[in-house]
Amino acid sequence: MFLKAAQELGVPPSDCLVVGDTWLDIVAGCQAGCATCLVCHGLDKAEDAKHQPDYVVQDLDELMALLK
Repeated sequence: MFLKAAQELGVPPSDCLVVGDTWLDIVAGCQAGCATCLVCHGLDKAEDAKHQPDYVVQDLDELMALLK
């Protein structure tokens, strides 16, 4: 689905950022060739972080600051 979204937007997957709150989101984004960001929502996401997201943020405010 991430490859299709990139194609529809007319951008390479390497220019995309997949934002998710589980390891499944991170793995799917990595497999598509996208950068990834794990949102923790204040929870312990150590198991999810083992999948090496490019970024880890606590909430959407922190994500927005990262994107500036």
